[in-house]
Amino acid sequence: ISNWYIEGGNGYETLSEAYAAASSGDVIYAKAGTYDLNGITISKAITIKANESGAVILNGNGNQIFNIKSNVVLDNLTFINGSSSSNGGLIYLSSGYSLVINNSVFRDSQATSGQGSAIYAASGALNVIIENSAFENIKAAAALINCRSSSSVFTVIKSNFTNINVSSNGIFYFYEGGINAIDSQFINISGAEGAVAYFWGLNNNNFTKCIFDNVTTSSNGIIYSNGRTVNVGYSIFANVNKALYSSSTSGITAVYNFFGTNDKANTTMVNSYTKNYNWTIVSLSSQSDTLYSGTNNMITLDFSKFTDGTAIYALPDSMPDYTFDLTATAGTVDSSVTVENGLATANYLAPNEEMNEVTITANPSGAELKFAIMDTSSLIVVATDGSNTDGLGTMDSPYQTI
Repeated sequence: ISNWYIEGGNGYETLSEAYAAASSGDVIYAKAGTYDLNGITISKAITIKANESGAVILNGNGNQIFNIKSNVVLDNLTFINGSSSSNGGLIYLSSGYSLVINNSVFRDSQATSGQGSAIYAASGALNVIIENSAFENIKAAAALINCRSSSSVFTVIKSNFTNINVSSNGIFYFYEGGINAIDSQFINISGAEGAVAYFWGLNNNNFTKCIFDNVTTSSNGIIYSNGRTVNVGYSIFANVNKALYSSSTSGITAVYNFFGTNDKANTTMVNSYTKNYNWTIVSLSSQSDTLYSGTNNMITLDFSKFTDGTAIYALPDSMPDYTFDLTATAGTVDSSVTVENGLATANYLAPNEEMNEVTITANPSGAELKFAIMDTSSLIVVATDGSNTDGLGTMDSPYQTI
């Protein structure tokens, strides 16, 4: 039975057999299925990927799956059930080598000890790229991804981290090394100090256009800088207990972020050593200050502005797409809207009665829109193209005028 294939070559029953026959530069494909793997050492520069027939699941059954000792690409694979105690519960990256992970999933793994319950980059390891990938439903010990190499920068692009609990540290622990994270999401995360990232290593780290939602730390800051420079921009912190913590003034610089409120973040959310100059805000608007009873109206949510606390300005770039909840004190409004490129619209159906004030609220942010409702039952509405001819024109059927 052939499950693993060398591109342009033969098929093999096991990955170990295919790997033994492969040469550096080869691509090894797998048929759809679940494969039990235990501590395979990869010392050739190869690519391992799924073919197009379906999901390829690599099951460690409580063991580390790969010990990487070459420059390797992993593409469209799912990793589950890694070691509960090893450094690198699923993948160990050795000194002198780089790793690229594309379109892959790491899930359903439980660790009680060890460093880097998903990935461990050893001293001397080179750069790691994680793109279009997901880490989900994992209980980690000393960080999900633990970096011990000053030669290693993690580039994380359009990747999601969801439902992760870390008993010590957080998603990323940079004893050495650093990160550039772009367009990535961190949802339902709990951890210790630096529940998303803790920095001891390199300077010039970046989180850009990321979403942090329902993230809690048991100590200081979901992003924690121990004297290392970190730039955080165009990112969303919603339902976060403590966002940014710098141990000194040479720490985090935050610009154009949204902290779940239109007010400047307090020192619990962003500590005093963190530079937080400008922050993004939310506003609501309607077509008019007075709306009419029983009518449908468009409400606009604007997420394209920032403030320095004194004035409001247009953002130089857009925030990530994000869903806001809407409520109205009377009438009916769309319960949620998703912002794309800084704007979203919702429909509001006004109540069938006159009201002095109705308030629509957007959460998170607490932004409010207030307006009056005018009763149209006592109005005669006219229009040059109206269809009503008996002099009792309504909003739906205006009286015809000359």
